[in-house]
Amino acid sequence: MAPELSLLSSYGGTVRDAGEGALGRLELITQIPGHDSFATAARALYDGRDRALRQMIAKIETAAGFPIIDRSSTPLTPTDAGREFIREALQILQAAREQTTAHPDPQGGT
Repeated sequence: MAPELSLLSSYGGTVRDAGEGALGRLELITQIPGHDSFATAARALYDGRDRALRQMIAKIETAAGFPIIDRSSTPLTPTDAGREFIREALQILQAAREQTTAHPDPQGGT
């Protein structure tokens, strides 16, 4: 059962404070499920840096206040709360893409 408040609300301050890097972290966490292990996910997504990927995921989970990835399953899957977190993360990423498309960076070129 999902809490009444957004699962990303506790992570929201970190997202706002971190800027573009936060969107990258959200993108990363959405791509972890489906990989057989953090090692395979690291090879595919994080330049093979397994330990760094694990640390990044742990930081995201600490900021969120709950585990997002179920480490006991193969392939890796989100926890119940993690499914909601990832669903909301995907919505944020989509909104960011739409915002970028609707309002291109004036310093980004022509």
